[in-house]
Amino acid sequence: INAEYMGTPSECLFFFEMKLVGFFLLCLFSLGQCGVLMELTFDIAASQELPDGFKQKDAVDQLLASEHLLWLRYHHTLISDHPNPVPMRLAFLGFKDISEFAKFQDQTAPVQHVLFDQFWIFSRRVLWEEREDVKLPDHGDRRSEQTPGGYVWQFKFASLPGKKAELERFLVAQQKSLSDALETNPSYVEGRFYSATHFRHKSGYMIMLEFLNTSGLSASVYENPVIIEFLNNVQQYLGDWNTLLLGPPSSHESPFFWQARGNRPEDAKDDKDL
Repeated sequence: INAEYMGTPSECLFFFEMKLVGFFLLCLFSLGQCGVLMELTFDIAASQELPDGFKQKDAVDQLLASEHLLWLRYHHTLISDHPNPVPMRLAFLGFKDISEFAKFQDQTAPVQHVLFDQFWIFSRRVLWEEREDVKLPDHGDRRSEQTPGGYVWQFKFASLPGKKAELERFLVAQQKSLSDALETNPSYVEGRFYSATHFRHKSGYMIMLEFLNTSGLSASVYENPVIIEFLNNVQQYLGDWNTLLLGPPSSHESPFFWQARGNRPEDAKDDKDL
């Protein structure tokens, strides 16, 4: 795993010997699943190493060493249809629940200060809760070492005043037609639905759909009449909405997904050499 350019985790970040292929197969079953998601936008500082030799990848490795973190995903911004400036890097950190997120914050606060002050600059961190009332198909087995995916359509939106209940009923009612439309696309990987109504008023909902490539994303989001009709119809309930297109890191960087210690088998968490 190349950890030099973007400060991505080094080969030792898994804390046990595992070849990339084995790691990738593990990802097939666990990518994206969490109770609480931290979305992190940031830019990359010009220098990725402090005068004392501490590097960005050292800070990220310490985050991944936390038993309270499940996984970390890392993306580039491809297209930003957003009313405000958006940094060109996004990361998502998955947690089992809000309690595990709070413990992670307490445990890693010192290294987070270094990471966000020195390496991942101009950062903004927001929380999301995964919703179970709108379930979309999951085809993680379509990922492979040659086609790992990571092309994501992110749809953020907020309800009009007094329309929250109607909006949520509409989303639940539409999940079958959306699922059927997505199932027709062999490049579709998975979809997730989140809300942030416990955390903020605007952009209180988010749908993320992942595909193997940009062409597959376009085939569903911009060319499928069922999904186009959904996007047209849902706007009657929305006060604001925007989209982002995200892609994986470039080919000379490491993969966009890493398991953290919290996602390891229970019998591996107590290894003496952690």
